[in-house]
Amino acid sequence: MYVSQQKSDAIQFWVLNIASFFGQLSIAMVNLALVYHLRRAFSLGADQIGVAASITTATYLVFCLLGGKFTVHFRPRHLVETSLVGMAIAVLLFVSTKTLSIAYLALVFYGAFMSLLWPQIEGWFSRGKEGAQLNHVTNAFNFSWSFGVGISSYIAGILVEVSTTTPFYVAILMFFLVFLLLAL
Repeated sequence: MYVSQQKSDAIQFWVLNIASFFGQLSIAMVNLALVYHLRRAFSLGADQIGVAASITTATYLVFCLLGGKFTVHFRPRHLVETSLVGMAIAVLLFVSTKTLSIAYLALVFYGAFMSLLWPQIEGWFSRGKEGAQLNHVTNAFNFSWSFGVGISSYIAGILVEVSTTTPFYVAILMFFLVFLLLAL
């Protein structure tokens, strides 16, 4: 039984680190591409782009604060899966609309669904762990999402050269691939 638990913990460790890496890579790609897309698609100025970009962060914060008392009733896995699908749909709505108010609404949904991702993954990672084991999983988690952020600007820059919409479609694909990884 102990060997079975170790194998299960190891699988969970790698799945969550891969999910964290690709999740943050996708999110950071969307955040950078957002600037280029808002300029091209809506001809927004720098101040308006700043406001639009802050919608996601502000919504994320509000939903993290308000949602904490509701999310305890659900399994972290289900909330993370909901987050990934919800963010993919919100990004699809954002990239496919020509109406600025709909784009803003999509950014609100994007931030709201993102609030189901990080708190749940962090809790899932640390559940039942103490001391050295907690330190190990925390360090791995921090490395995985930081590495995703680290390379996201380069990847997003290359994809924006193709089109300002390409990074969004790649992010949507990655959200669904991470969802499948967790679902399986």
